[in-house]
Amino acid sequence: MLLDNHHGPDPRIAMESEILAREGLSVRVIAWDRRTPKKMQPLAEQGEAGEEIVRISVPAPPGGGVRSLLRSLRFGLRVLTHRKDLLDETSVLVVHDIYLLPLGWLVALLQRVPFVYDAHEEFALMETGNFSPRLLSLATWMETFLARRAALVVVPGQTRVARWREVGISPIVLSNAGPNAWHDQQLATPVANPDWDIVYCGSLGEERRLDLLIKVAQQRSDLKVAIAGSGRTAEMVAAAADSTPNL
Repeated sequence: MLLDNHHGPDPRIAMESEILAREGLSVRVIAWDRRTPKKMQPLAEQGEAGEEIVRISVPAPPGGGVRSLLRSLRFGLRVLTHRKDLLDETSVLVVHDIYLLPLGWLVALLQRVPFVYDAHEEFALMETGNFSPRLLSLATWMETFLARRAALVVVPGQTRVARWREVGISPIVLSNAGPNAWHDQQLATPVANPDWDIVYCGSLGEERRLDLLIKVAQQRSDLKVAIAGSGRTAEMVAAAADSTPNL
């Protein structure tokens, strides 16, 4: 797998590794370690599902933007340079997210193996404000062009399906909760009298635009909104919660 974070662990990667391990397949995760040296903590070189983890350090800012794009090129160069050792005996390459899609396509082509594209997010929506509309359109076109060369496209939810069907690709939906009996049982369990109308759990980075969710809470006092996580905007979220009774 090609991954654009350090797998510390990444829940989706851990889930997919477990699914593959149950089928008797071995997994190697080639992870882009974006952390700066002073923030690095020793991490295991093997995941809970037994996946081998090879971390390549190329420090980069969290989230997206031009700087992350440039640093991804450095990561890609290192993968290409050592691809024969990194992908020794690889049968299928799984590429996670659009930043690594061009690299994954090229590596798969050079190694003569099929690749699977796991499209986590819709890039044009996620990066609105970071890039010009023309560049976002170009990125979407490039993603579609390369995804058509994948053996399979995987998405994390039904909301991602329409984008791909519009361009003639039928993706497989692999929920982040996992396609197993435990997941089915959890979905079948009703939640009695939920405490919140809207809940966000995840990174509190600026790119998540939590200011919009805060604005919803401020303008709709009838809705109870919860935000949970950590990141650069944590203080802003906490200050808004102190002054917004329904947040």
